[in-house]
Amino acid sequence: MIAYIVTSGLLLSVFYAFFMLLMRKTTFFTFNRFSLMAGSLLCLALPLIHWDFSGTAVSNVIPILTLTQAVVSAEGGTLNAADKGISWLGVVSGIYFLGAFVVLIMNILSVIQTSRMIASGEHIQKEGFKVTIVDAPVASFSFLGHIVISREDFTATPVILTHEMSHVRKHHSVDVLLFSVVTVLHWFNPLVWLARAELKMLHEYEADESVINQGVNAADYQLLLVRKSVGEHRFRLANGFNHTKLSNRIAMMMSEKTNGWFRLAYVVCIPLLVCTLCFSSFTKPDSTGSLSDETMISETAPENVSVTVTGESRNDINIDVTTDDDEPVPFQMVETKPVFQGGDASNFAKWVNEHLIYPEDAQKAKKQGRVVVQFTITKTGKMENVKVLRGTFKSLDEEALRIVKSSPVWEPGKMQGKAVDVTYTFPIVFRLK
Repeated sequence: MIAYIVTSGLLLSVFYAFFMLLMRKTTFFTFNRFSLMAGSLLCLALPLIHWDFSGTAVSNVIPILTLTQAVVSAEGGTLNAADKGISWLGVVSGIYFLGAFVVLIMNILSVIQTSRMIASGEHIQKEGFKVTIVDAPVASFSFLGHIVISREDFTATPVILTHEMSHVRKHHSVDVLLFSVVTVLHWFNPLVWLARAELKMLHEYEADESVINQGVNAADYQLLLVRKSVGEHRFRLANGFNHTKLSNRIAMMMSEKTNGWFRLAYVVCIPLLVCTLCFSSFTKPDSTGSLSDETMISETAPENVSVTVTGESRNDINIDVTTDDDEPVPFQMVETKPVFQGGDASNFAKWVNEHLIYPEDAQKAKKQGRVVVQFTITKTGKMENVKVLRGTFKSLDEEALRIVKSSPVWEPGKMQGKAVDVTYTFPIVFRLK
């Protein structure tokens, strides 16, 4: 999830920066509106597609099953992996999801408030549009085919109704609702909020242009904008007779049309997005033998077990599983996973938690850390090839080896009815209280 948010955030930032610098002052209102929406959705979709820019995969790459981590305290008691200290990744994730939840709730409340306003007034049909007339002096707005207008504006200034009809005709509120997905996912990105504001300005530019094209005097319309620019309440997710950045709206009405060829500037954005996507792919943590670099492949791993991939690429990988003929077998083809005391591999972590002892000399020396052990469950279910891949202190390493080597016999994994060897890595954390 974090990788997706980072990658899509980079793409959105590049696209919005391009739009702000080159396109926001052009008069391609409809074209820019659709480009902004399409570009935003594209930036959200691209990271969901697997792009391999890392070159040829290294041959004979051996992924290894990684067991759930065991944690032992200084007193010899044990802790679950979930009881480890505060994880900064967890803190950041918590803040992110809290922010996303708050923005989502704000959007939902805005929809509820808007719906209540629509339901509270007098309902009429005007030129095929659903119009709600309210007695309160609110700023007129439209939302999903409904127009809400104050009784005073409906009677005295019919041009406002014309403006709102344009919003409904062009389905502007649908844009705002779709873009709210971007703001929920990327609430922390200031460029996203700037782009949202620009999208709503494009809606106003389109509606203003439509009003002028229907024969309304531009000078009179601009005076109306100024007169109605203060003192009225507006709704966040609704499109309305909006007066923010009034000077920009008036300037756009008076500006000359941008040369149509300038639309080709969007072509420049394509290589920018491709380069950003390549950059994000190249900078993803690879795992050239380092145990701290792990790629989770949940669809091929047992419950509570992850898959660690080493090398430069995850393509054409083989799992360290062999048949009686010592032929490599893809992990997905293993029909029966190794069984420990009637359960899956995570049961072994629980067993270690019950038997692991914190060495006294390590306690006196105030030594703690993470020991990573590798072992193989053979075709006979025995524990073999036990070794420390990453140590921390001699007695801690020795205790980790002792407990793993003392494991009871497992039931071996099977493929097509034949027993196979399966190799695991097992992290054990020693921590002083």
